[in-house]
Amino acid sequence: MHDKRTTVEAVSPGFYGPTSRPEAEVVVAHGGPTTEEGSASTLGKSPRDGANQHPPGDAASTAVRETTVIVRATARMTIDFMAMEEPERIRVRQLLYEARRNSAVAANAVLRAFWRADGDALDGYMVEHGHGPKKAVDWPMPKIQSYGLARLVAPMLPSGIGSAVARMAETKWRQTRFEALVRNTEKPAHYRETNPIPIRQQDYSLTKEDGRWCLSMMLRSGEPRVKLPLDIRDSFQRSILENVSEWKGSRALARKKGESREAYKQRVSSLEAAQRGWEAGELRIEQDPKRKARWYVRMAYKRIVDKQADGKRASLHRGIKNFLVCVTDDGQEWKYEGADIEAFLAQMQARRRQYQRNSLASSRSGHGRRVILRPIDKLQGKADRWRRTKNQTLARRLAEWLRDRGVSVLFIEDLSGIRAGEPERLEGGERVYKRIQEWPFYDAGQRIHSCCEELGINVKTVSPAYDSQRCPVCGAIDPEHKDLRHWKLACKSCSARRDLDVAAAYNVLARGLAVHEGKGEDYKDIGRAKRAAKGKKNAG
Repeated sequence: MHDKRTTVEAVSPGFYGPTSRPEAEVVVAHGGPTTEEGSASTLGKSPRDGANQHPPGDAASTAVRETTVIVRATARMTIDFMAMEEPERIRVRQLLYEARRNSAVAANAVLRAFWRADGDALDGYMVEHGHGPKKAVDWPMPKIQSYGLARLVAPMLPSGIGSAVARMAETKWRQTRFEALVRNTEKPAHYRETNPIPIRQQDYSLTKEDGRWCLSMMLRSGEPRVKLPLDIRDSFQRSILENVSEWKGSRALARKKGESREAYKQRVSSLEAAQRGWEAGELRIEQDPKRKARWYVRMAYKRIVDKQADGKRASLHRGIKNFLVCVTDDGQEWKYEGADIEAFLAQMQARRRQYQRNSLASSRSGHGRRVILRPIDKLQGKADRWRRTKNQTLARRLAEWLRDRGVSVLFIEDLSGIRAGEPERLEGGERVYKRIQEWPFYDAGQRIHSCCEELGINVKTVSPAYDSQRCPVCGAIDPEHKDLRHWKLACKSCSARRDLDVAAAYNVLARGLAVHEGKGEDYKDIGRAKRAAKGKKNAG
């Protein structure tokens, strides 16, 4: 779905993997589009979505929804050109460059056609009504034979790639047409030659030859199919390919002689169901923007995962001194201080200031000044990639730690709007404010949510109110409990002392049990009542 850099970059939503290597990146997203365009939407229907599916509201259907979760994800694998002979390697590279260029030409032709037709339709709407449309639904999208246009401007594209490109361009225009033509807040969509090559699920095959996985597809119309060997270095990706290839094999089963249509469908459905809902989706072939000789294949897939039942409960707190703190209901703790994140951010800030000082000292202007500032953009890209990889590694490590301890439910704070505050209103002042602005709390939360869902661990959100003011031992709520100098929670009622972030994690656990499972009282109401009583006392 699953950005999994969601590269979660699933789920797509939104990008997620078992290791920190870019070659083994897996992106997971759930219940909607991933962070990459089309990763989740291109997946086909599950065997559970067919004719044998229970009707809405049926008891069996409800039980399935309560005990399983559909995981949509994309896996990125490297094309192994060194496994090819030299002439074949040169030919395949040329075909990839040509297919990518023709895909961009076809997509831009479709976008221009929609732009012209939509502009004429918009003018007619404004003449008829005297004003522009207030919503996109008020302004019907024109009907254009996008596939025929794509094949006309790029005849060397195979029909499958031409259909995928036309659908991709049409979807992109539908998403941006209102902002581009009515609100004028965005430029019309445009595809570059560096955009990925889309391959539909039915247009490629996955085989294993001499212990090596290969993808077979057509890249130029009228020519034989091309085999792309894959460099698989990760056991998780190997298991993905095993299951996806078996699903594609069941789809390719021929109908037996004398076998009825109903019996054939029943046999294929039973084989697909045995794969626990594994299903292949669309491919995207893309070139590494930094290492031009390296090409990747992104494969979308989906599967059904059993939810963990009757397990332990755990909570996660994203803190200031400790980046991540997780505790379970039996007292086990998992903590990541984030010293390497802080050191990396400090290093990036120092290098950014150095580049800025160099630009101020230079007398260049115009294009020359843009050249001087270009390293800042590269530095920002490096920082973003490092942050995504670090968050993915931590999310996978935490999810596996929870799975190994039998955790079935994870409570996590809802930190929406955390960066909208002012430094003067924070007790930690400017230091805490900078930490909130710099540390990737949201991205880490999305990746943890995706990785836990992938392993069948339910994730539920709770409010973070009063989690740093409540004593987890006696339950007393008082702002005076916080000792920010030593970063401790020192209770004035029972004299208990705990690390402030660890105490907040236990409070999140208590609130999750109270709100979602009815075990105890939500201390948010207690804190509000106490604050209201204190306000009345001061007013009197």
